[in-house]
Amino acid sequence: MNIKHFVLLCSMALPLFGIAQSTYCNDYHTSKCDVSDKSGKKWTLHPSSKSGLFKQGSINVLNCPAQSKNDYRFILCYDEALGDKIVMKIKDATSGEIVYTNETDNFSRIFEFSNTKTRKLDIEIQIPKSADAKTVASGCLGVMIQNRKTDKSGF
Repeated sequence: MNIKHFVLLCSMALPLFGIAQSTYCNDYHTSKCDVSDKSGKKWTLHPSSKSGLFKQGSINVLNCPAQSKNDYRFILCYDEALGDKIVMKIKDATSGEIVYTNETDNFSRIFEFSNTKTRKLDIEIQIPKSADAKTVASGCLGVMIQNRKTDKSGF
């Protein structure tokens, strides 16, 4: 095999590798996110849960409608290649108010809350840039969103 054939073969194979890796990432949240809950609460997978192939230095936004009188649980899972300080900000989509950021919570991968009013949320994921400007790693990242009816309390 001469060098031209080798280069041609490699140029045809590399896109297939990227497609295969991004396909592998499609259901990352269902296979890699730790959903254990010691409280015994029953959670339902929210249809806004998503996964994908991401690069270091990128910012991505996921939309999630949140119903009143529901508890929500956001679980972030990702490949180590993306780093260990991935920022998850949850914002009210209408007002832009930051409801939660894991920057002030030791970059926690899990956030739970009770929603008192129906609203649209934006989940912003910030993947830090690589320390080495010449290399940009990519990897799978998933956001699993779970919900359940809020328990009634009181009379």
